Amino acid sequence: MFNPRPCSNARGRKRQPRFVAVLPDAQGDLWLTGGWNGGLLYANTGSSASPSLTTVPGVQSAYHLGFGKAAPGSSHLTLFLEGVIGGATGLYRSTDAGSTWIQINDAAHQWGGFNAVCGDMRTFGTVYLGTGGGRGIIWGASTN
Repeated sequence: MFNPRPCSNARGRKRQPRFVAVLPDAQGDLWLTGGWNGGLLYANTGSSASPSLTTVPGVQSAYHLGFGKAAPGSSHLTLFLEGVIGGATGLYRSTDAGSTWIQINDAAHQWGGFNAVCGDMRTFGTVYLGTGGGRGIIWGASTN
């Protein structure tokens, strides 16, 4: 029987995870976003039988996470993150499992916030965004 457990932050306050993702082609590859108010990004550094969620360095807040096709020459799927890195809220991309991030939008292009982030699994660099405020779905593509 599945018994959900709330997450606790460092101050002991209860917080439900915002988003949990398990990659279908990589057993034990589990990611969790902590949500608003300082919720961090976590990745499984353990095994599928004995998971161990650890924070991804450099991410101050993680709201939404999506996956897309790996960059040419990379063995890692591309990560797309709505969150805060280096004090800047935005949409970020990582091609090395979260070791480094580049911001792919700017302060003038937040589109009312996001409700969903999803990368294209067939085309590297393409991301789809479910926007807040009734702006619909926005997509963008880059080749680098």
